[in-house]
Order: sequence, then structure tokens, then C-alpha cells
Amino acid sequence: MDFSVFGIGLPEVFAILILLVVVVGPKRLPEMAWHIGRAVKTLQRYARAVRDEFGEEYQYLDEEIRTIKEDAREINAEMREVRAEVTENVEEVQTDFREATEPITDDMKVNGGESSSSVIPTPVNPVFHSQSDNTASSTSKVVDNEATVSQKPTPPRIF
Repeated sequence: MDFSVFGIGLPEVFAILILLVVVVGPKRLPEMAWHIGRAVKTLQRYARAVRDEFGEEYQYLDEEIRTIKEDAREINAEMREVRAEVTENVEEVQTDFREATEPITDDMKVNGGESSSSVIPTPVNPVFHSQSDNTASSTSKVVDNEATVSQKPTPPRIF
């Protein structure tokens, strides 16, 4: 029989028992053993309660981790779908852009780097509403406006 609990062998157990008999006495030894047994039982009950509490907490945390992992998987799947949609839309826009600019680039290649007015219309200034107002007279109107804005207002005379 091996009594090597906590590194204590059979001779050490006998030495502790003899020491207890000498210190406590033979009359109080059964009472002392009963108290020690009761304390050990109480310690076991506390240890079981702590183990159960940690077990419940562990199960709760494990369930939370599973939930978070599942949410992360769902988010990743949604992100993949969105990425695919965005990639598709970007490719579609690039195709539309190429198709829209193809006549301009072809015209520029034919004309040696300069575009003709047949492909690129002259922009109309929305303020003046006509092609004739969109020419040099619009520049003079802007200059006139700048002169008006740059003039400092004179303060009113009190007397």
C-alpha cells in the first residue's frame, strides 16, 4: 500500500499520528478526528461548488464563443457577397466608361491628339443659357462682377 500523498510516506503518517496522540491526548483524539473529517467534508463541498460554478461559467463562455464564431461566419459570407456585387458593379462601370469614351479616343487617334467638335460638344454655361453669351462677353461680365465685389461700401453719413 502506497501512502505517498503530498510526498508523505508511511513512516511520516505514523509520526503524525503519534504526535497527535501526544499533543491532543487519547481522550480528545476521536473528537478531533470528527472535527477534521467535518472540515474535510466542508472543504470538499466548497471545492465542488467552485468547480460547478466554474463549469457553468465555462459552458456559458463556450456557448458565447460559438455564437460569436457563427456571427463571424455569417458576416464573412455577407462580405463575400457584397465584394462580389461591388466587383461586378465596378466592372460594369468600367465597361460602360470604355464604351462611352471609345468614340472620343478613336477621334483623337484619327486627328493626331486633338478632338473634333463633332464628338465633344461645346459646353454651355448654365448661367447665360445660350452659345453667344457663353463666349468672350461672359468673361467681361465676370470681370465686371469682380470689380463690383472688390469695391468697398461707403459708410452712411450721420451729419
